[in-house]
Amino acid sequence: MKDGRLEAKRIADSVGYVRVPPPTARGSEFLADFQATVEGLGDVKTLIVDLRWPVALGYRVIDPVLQFFVRGRLQMSPVMRRVHLGWNEDNSHSAYQQKWEVSAGTGLRPIQQAEWFVAALSPGTDFSKLKPIDTPTVLLVNRPFASRYYRALDALQSQPGVAVVFEPSGPPLGEPPFRLAFPEGVAVQLSTDLLVGHSGQAGFRPDIVTDGPIAPDQLAAVAERALAAESRESRVESRPPCWWI
Repeated sequence: MKDGRLEAKRIADSVGYVRVPPPTARGSEFLADFQATVEGLGDVKTLIVDLRWPVALGYRVIDPVLQFFVRGRLQMSPVMRRVHLGWNEDNSHSAYQQKWEVSAGTGLRPIQQAEWFVAALSPGTDFSKLKPIDTPTVLLVNRPFASRYYRALDALQSQPGVAVVFEPSGPPLGEPPFRLAFPEGVAVQLSTDLLVGHSGQAGFRPDIVTDGPIAPDQLAAVAERALAAESRESRVESRPPCWWI
């Protein structure tokens, strides 16, 4: 990616790769350019979409690039949130009080039905000509992207042929609450938000969580692992959750 432009190439005979810039580096015709860039890769069997950003900058609700991979109406999963109410003055048996709130999931629509703010930022774009991408796709994300859009990523995972690979790089969206750091280099975080995923699992669970940065020559192999023929539903509980969400 140079000067905020899309970068696309074939990294193997049947594997295409597209690196997507953050919204701050996109022009008004970006969505049409993205579709043309993917089509320009030709007939590929696997598409890798690189969404590893340096910082969590983007639209508040959804990045429209993700909507290219919505094959039908999807529903994002709810999030449970623990709310601290405080302590009773008399220090009775039930002195501490808390409650749980549930934030319902909203709909995730295909790119042809993009939200009004996306249309406003894309003057001249004919959304009726934008097409969903049905090529088996691996969404490569890191903390800046996943901490902002984990609910949409979870919804996309509910479809066959869409996998998510998480690389633990970059800062998350904001400083997590209730985080304690110790001199030994150990950090403990009490997350007050908990996603109830599309399969009923607790937390956002990418298909693969890497140990560190993914080298360019490893991308094709990682994508193949993520799109393995094994049933997604049968292995969802074996995948580690990202508790930093």
